[in-house]
Amino acid sequence: MHSTILHFVKWKSWTYCQKRSLLSLIGKLSHACKVVTAGRLFLRRMIETAKTVRRLNHWIHLEADFRSDLDWWSLFLGYWNGCSMMQTHCQDQAADVVIVTDATAQSRYLRFCQAIGKPPLPATEGVLVLFAAHMAQSVCHATMRAYLSAVRHLHVSRGYGDPLKNTLQLDLVLKGAKRKKPSGTDKRLPVTPVILQSILTVVKRDPSQYTNIMMWAACCLGYFAFLRSGEFTTTGTFNPELHLSVEDVAVDSHENPTVCSIHLKQSKTDQEKRGITLYVGRTTKQICPVTAMLSYLVVRSVRAQTRALFVQEDGTPRHS
Repeated sequence: MHSTILHFVKWKSWTYCQKRSLLSLIGKLSHACKVVTAGRLFLRRMIETAKTVRRLNHWIHLEADFRSDLDWWSLFLGYWNGCSMMQTHCQDQAADVVIVTDATAQSRYLRFCQAIGKPPLPATEGVLVLFAAHMAQSVCHATMRAYLSAVRHLHVSRGYGDPLKNTLQLDLVLKGAKRKKPSGTDKRLPVTPVILQSILTVVKRDPSQYTNIMMWAACCLGYFAFLRSGEFTTTGTFNPELHLSVEDVAVDSHENPTVCSIHLKQSKTDQEKRGITLYVGRTTKQICPVTAMLSYLVVRSVRAQTRALFVQEDGTPRHS
């Protein structure tokens, strides 16, 4: 640990480095992220910096923001020295290993079998062919393969054999689906500070309009907390036991708040719905999640007819 912190001192004095050296630093910090839970937030910019050149011997300019991230690591790495995310008191106890797969694919398969009146377990090749043909109408070949893998897991976990073995007809259907609708590249672009700045420009045209205030707060929260849209909006009837509520948001100080906490009751990666609390901090720039959320909560209080965090101007929950 001591040598790593001394390594940071050397890095903070540099203004240029080779890509090879930067990747070595990223590798060490990525390993440290296993116990430094917030480390990924301060590693992303280093990874993007490494992508600015192609060859390992090319030189990279290290900007002030890069050294600010190093300062964060220097400060907090010492606090986590010797800590572990593993529960050591349970290591000596024998326990079953449980593997969890995406339940969405299995649910779709079970609903399909119910719709056509066929038993889902064990599945015949004919049922799998019909299921593949049904999926081909809405998803690409790669997604079809992923869904069929979930069907295989459903069978194996229930003590049945692999239903995808020796299925010539199913293979032909998948090949046909691949020719008809090949898996293309994802055309969705990542949200960047440049895009957020463009949104802010539109918001500033009428900063007092409720919809602009609400949308800007939602954009900032989703960006800085790395949220999926379904994690802070609703797709149907609002359920306070599942969806994000106004009570799930808190600040560290009413006089001078610098940190905002958001408690998610569930998420796609939280299969057991244990919940998790995320934290976003105040920035010194125009794009600030804490300022945006506080501004929104002030105008929300006079319109809300529900406990949902993000509500429209008429007081109803905001849908994704």
